[in-house]
Amino acid sequence: MKNGELYLTHMFEDIELDTQYLEKTLPYVYQLWGRPVHMETILADRKIVFTYDGRKINKRYL
Repeated sequence: MKNGELYLTHMFEDIELDTQYLEKTLPYVYQLWGRPVHMETILADRKIVFTYDGRKINKRYL
């Protein structure tokens, strides 16, 4: 990612991430990294990216 942002990709193996846990964890990763963090995964057979920018979590389908 540009600007030192962290981009993580979940290696999907037929098990979806727990999105409630992910949304609680991303702010901590942001705190460690110091810049926006992104997590790409698959939900309901669609790629989605969760982003935390220090204020809120955004979701964007790819």
